[in-house]
Amino acid sequence: MAGARQIRAPMNIIDLRQTTVRQIEPLLEEEARHWRDELHWDYRGALELIKRFMEARALAGCVAFESGTAAGYSFYVLEEQKGLIGGLYVSCKFAQEALGRRLLEEMLYSMRAIPHLMRIEAQLMPFSGPVDAPLLDHGFRLYTRQFMLLDLHRMVESKAGASGGLRLARWNDRYFEPCARLIYLAYANHVDGEINDQYR
Repeated sequence: MAGARQIRAPMNIIDLRQTTVRQIEPLLEEEARHWRDELHWDYRGALELIKRFMEARALAGCVAFESGTAAGYSFYVLEEQKGLIGGLYVSCKFAQEALGRRLLEEMLYSMRAIPHLMRIEAQLMPFSGPVDAPLLDHGFRLYTRQFMLLDLHRMVESKAGASGGLRLARWNDRYFEPCARLIYLAYANHVDGEINDQYR
């Protein structure tokens, strides 16, 4: 019919525990491709873990569906008094920025309703468009993360220098305590201590 407007089905956001892996599998595969293509990162191991938790109905979060197709999802985990936003991904076939904001807000609403939750952390990859503005709007402090890539085929063997006197030894359990102290001191007054309280 000439002049007729196409009516789009409304976006439905539902609890992740009410969906199946099969319903969101294409979305997970698209996300894995982003990790591989943009960061040269094999994300399949992480996705298998996500799928196992989903199958057990043990992963908290939400999924956005449009016309029966999974458009985006997010999830979080709880660790004592801390909430960790584990992932937020929106397919490039949908309005990424608006939908990403909605998923984030739904997730934060759920998390803030949890008694005794004192802290929320996130390390989100911006595959789904920019996430800075919605995170700032919700009171998060942002820190820049740098991913580095080294082509091992082109790497020239370095000459022995200041580190030439180092000695490599097999791991032994007696190293636990000195290594724990070294790690603690390495992160003292470091920005990672603000980002993740486990570094303290």
